[in-house]
Amino acid sequence: MGKKSFVGAVKGKNADIIELVEREVPDVSKEVKDDLVKKLVEEKKCGDAGVGEVNPYRARAEMLREKYSNMTPSERSARLQQLAEENAYRRLQEMENSIPGAHFLEKHGAQTTLQSQLDRVQFGINPTTKVVETWPNGNIKYPSSGTRFLNYRDQLNAIQRAQQILKNTGNKTMAESLINFNYIIGSGYKRNPLQYGESYSAQVWFNNSNQPITAFPKWGE
Repeated sequence: MGKKSFVGAVKGKNADIIELVEREVPDVSKEVKDDLVKKLVEEKKCGDAGVGEVNPYRARAEMLREKYSNMTPSERSARLQQLAEENAYRRLQEMENSIPGAHFLEKHGAQTTLQSQLDRVQFGINPTTKVVETWPNGNIKYPSSGTRFLNYRDQLNAIQRAQQILKNTGNKTMAESLINFNYIIGSGYKRNPLQYGESYSAQVWFNNSNQPITAFPKWGE
């Protein structure tokens, strides 16, 4: 479909879906919104397939409305938030798997725990593999801090914002500067001295091919 987004392509006949997504999950990126709209449109199509001659004039949105009619506004919002998280996680996983050495999910994803971040700064244990990471000389890799995102959408958002800065400026140093949010996006531990802290900003690092290899909440900032 080229550069035109899926949302733009279906806006006329699926305005109800787009309005629902925009209202319930306004904070997600365009790509995640596109994924949500696609999923909900497919749900509508599945429902429409059973309408046939029984009611040929039935609105395409009716099946979707019926699906969510028994939910309260908060339940409906929670469901769309869940879908947005699932889509963000899928995009992060696909991205990480496609980039050699990338570890933004493995070490800083929302699936990691505070305890695993504490173990990382104290003992050099990878939060996901549980392996003690070492340098070529055998010394343990102790990070200066270990942090995790509270959700996948913010992690994906940080990466996409950094990528856009790099695309617009061609300046990797600028793209790797802090990405600021106006709310808490993560938390974790600083190693020396050992201390818990929260994060309002994230940092993304790129490899020599300008691909993101890690994205983490900046401890205490």
